[in-house]
Amino acid sequence: STQGEELNPNNNVDNNDNGVSKIGAEYVSGTVTLAIGTEPTGETPNNGTSSDNNSNLTVDFGFYQPVSISGNVFVDNNGPTNVDGTGIGAPNGTQLYATLVNTAGNVSAVVPVNPNGTFTFVDVHPNTTYSVVLSTTLVTIGNPAPTASLPNGWSNVSEDCCDNTGNDGNVNGTTTVSIALSDVPNVNFGIRQPLSLGNLVWEDINKNGLKDATEPGIAAANVNLYLDANSDGTPDGAAIQTTTTNGNGLYIFDNLDLGNYIVGVIPPTGGNVYTSSMNGQELNPNSNIDDNDNGIITIGAETRSGTITLLAGTEPTGETPNNGNAPDVNSNLTVDFGFFVCPNGFTFNPLFVCAGNLTDLTTLEPVNYTGGVWTNASGTPVTTTNVGPGTYNYTFQSGSCSATGTLTITTNVPDYTPTITIAPSAITGTSNVRVIIQISEILNKPSCSDVYIFVPRLEPRFTFGYEPVATTIGGVAVSNANWQYFTSNPNFYVWKYIGSATFPANGSSKLGFIGSYDPSQTDGATTFSVQIFQGSGGETNLTNNTDSENLIYFR
Repeated sequence: STQGEELNPNNNVDNNDNGVSKIGAEYVSGTVTLAIGTEPTGETPNNGTSSDNNSNLTVDFGFYQPVSISGNVFVDNNGPTNVDGTGIGAPNGTQLYATLVNTAGNVSAVVPVNPNGTFTFVDVHPNTTYSVVLSTTLVTIGNPAPTASLPNGWSNVSEDCCDNTGNDGNVNGTTTVSIALSDVPNVNFGIRQPLSLGNLVWEDINKNGLKDATEPGIAAANVNLYLDANSDGTPDGAAIQTTTTNGNGLYIFDNLDLGNYIVGVIPPTGGNVYTSSMNGQELNPNSNIDDNDNGIITIGAETRSGTITLLAGTEPTGETPNNGNAPDVNSNLTVDFGFFVCPNGFTFNPLFVCAGNLTDLTTLEPVNYTGGVWTNASGTPVTTTNVGPGTYNYTFQSGSCSATGTLTITTNVPDYTPTITIAPSAITGTSNVRVIIQISEILNKPSCSDVYIFVPRLEPRFTFGYEPVATTIGGVAVSNANWQYFTSNPNFYVWKYIGSATFPANGSSKLGFIGSYDPSQTDGATTFSVQIFQGSGGETNLTNNTDSENLIYFR
């Protein structure tokens, strides 16, 4: 029986359906009241034998042969060309509903999608056009159609009616069904969990193309996502999505369709100048190696990856951190980019070397910027890295990064000068005399060889015992342990500096001793003097190598 039934047949509306209920195989009307002279007139055809006003000829019954509409909801991971896959009715536990909508935009029928993805509308009017809407909303028949919707994390792939081949050309969760007089199958919907692509932009401090544990992420880098449908390594047009790395250098593109993509990174500006790492690049990002550099080409300020193919259910698993919203098997989080800071230049401190010594230039190359080229003052490349005094230029080149610095190597010539003080400066009779000697380097140059000093012996009138580890002599701080005393010279007291490997540049050191001086029943004066041995430490200035003080004595 058709819709639009006349519930009260005494309304005497002609040419409509009066079948209001069904008992077994029989459809019955409501109760019809007949009264003489009160029945409707003018009905056609008038096939009764009574007069027109005694005949009710409006009790009509309409029947049609019903048809059905059926279809499927698929998890379609290889669409949208054809709608197929594995049936599903409640993605992530959320029930889906298929809603049949008439041309007025109102709901004619609604059914839940079965767990295997199938659904069927029965008793559908033939020779009618409907829309089928896939939604998470259960609506009431007669109400306006619901909006097509899916559970969070799912998206439409395509729809098809009704030949199980191709698609309807729209991706909107709705498809049109035109019914004649037979059942319509294969009203199909393809849905899927979308894919994610990421993940890290980091500072490759050692420029090896690998993310090391102590290397930080780069925040505020701009990241662009491009389509590359033909996999030729060139974007098909402008970026389809853009994002910025977070404070840890992470980026993510969610809700992606399967396909081919290229990622481009523009490092932040306004401080450090970043250059893409040139070592360890992953030329084929579909190798899915994590924590390595995927930047293989730089165009302008942007460094790009190769073409990444995303396909649900096939992406690498176990990457950390997993910052995408797609399932692990639908997320490729291995597309990382390494950049290093390109310095404005290098500053080398002047180097002073001892005469005849060579310097290995490679030992002076800046940390993390080794492997560059050394040239001499005329610009000629240095053929051996062991060089003597001169001016040398160092150039580091890697990708678009180029930085230089100049090193000056000069022959090291220190200059030492001594001072000697005695106390007291005058004595009567045999008395103790304190002697303090200080050696100073005055050109801020370290020693190139041993430093020796000697003091003329004043024996037999002056005798002393040297305390080799004394730190104070007569209240004056000294460093006797820094000086080795030699007793074998018959004419001089001799010491060698042993305080460190070299006598410190611009440094000084004191030694001291106390001895007894005997005037031997005479009056007069004697001289205490100290001299730096000629050439000690590599010095060449001999004009300031001695000092002396007089001791006056009385019997």
